[in-house]
Amino acid sequence: MKEQTIYKGFFQTDFYVRNIPQGFNIPIKKEFTERFEAEFGAVFRTKKTVVVHIRRTDYLNYGKRDISLPMSYFRTRLDALGDTTDCVIYFVSDDIEFVKTYFGEQPNYIFSSNNEITDFQIIKNADIAIISNSSFA
Repeated sequence: MKEQTIYKGFFQTDFYVRNIPQGFNIPIKKEFTERFEAEFGAVFRTKKTVVVHIRRTDYLNYGKRDISLPMSYFRTRLDALGDTTDCVIYFVSDDIEFVKTYFGEQPNYIFSSNNEITDFQIIKNADIAIISNSSFA
């Protein structure tokens, strides 16, 4: 008789990625990198950039429980950077209006409402990333 075990869940680890001899690099299609460069390249080349990635929507009720990080975590991590007035701070989220309400407007805050590939490149290219417990980030 065959064993009828079902494994359900996410079994993510960086162990395998860290042990790839040639390194790990997911290429992004040229059309997307060119669009990113045209829209954001100058900022990322000339300014210190911070990205805050906040995942909320499906994490608020994931398997009948909230697995999102508390908003205070992101505030504390951002405050720990000290004076960030010379930085451009991008907020990337699947609930950007909530994030905007929580953090409020600041001259150096940019609340990103882009597609996923653009948001991914913002995270990838930032000097500092404060991220959610998410494989996307």
